[in-house]
Amino acid sequence: MKILISTLSLGLHEFDFNESAAELEIEDTTTFRHDVFTKVWLEKGVDHLYIRIRAQTVGHFVCDRCLEEFEREIADEVKLYYSNKSFISNFEEQGWEEEVRPLPPDLKEIDLSKDVRDTILLAVPMKLLCSESCKGLCPICGANLNQGVCDCSRESMDPRWRALKKLLQS
Repeated sequence: MKILISTLSLGLHEFDFNESAAELEIEDTTTFRHDVFTKVWLEKGVDHLYIRIRAQTVGHFVCDRCLEEFEREIADEVKLYYSNKSFISNFEEQGWEEEVRPLPPDLKEIDLSKDVRDTILLAVPMKLLCSESCKGLCPICGANLNQGVCDCSRESMDPRWRALKKLLQS
């Protein structure tokens, strides 16, 4: 996903990319079966580049509660700022050097593949649920509680608490 910046005029430019997970070097191709659509807005200045990337795809996941497979859209944005060396020294004084990337004068193209890959991978939620109302599995029989109620008794109690329960009943 390379953009040839040496031939771009000053101002705002838009680009659309559509690449597979393998092209972006995403190793988990079972989760990321669909292409990644990327929209890029690039503003070129005399001594800087401001880039906004919006990446989206559909991921194939397994629910953490009920173990059912489901698909969900994954999308996020990232903003990148490239600047020439003299401008970066001003950012270093303010402690922002990690947020600004160097823009060498002889740079011909920028490869955004790693940034898009990182954006997609970081957009995956830590807890994957098929829905917010997912009831999960019965801890006793393992039945999927989204599909119906099981006949298991949920009243199992730690035997150490039974004496206290007797006190409440009297």
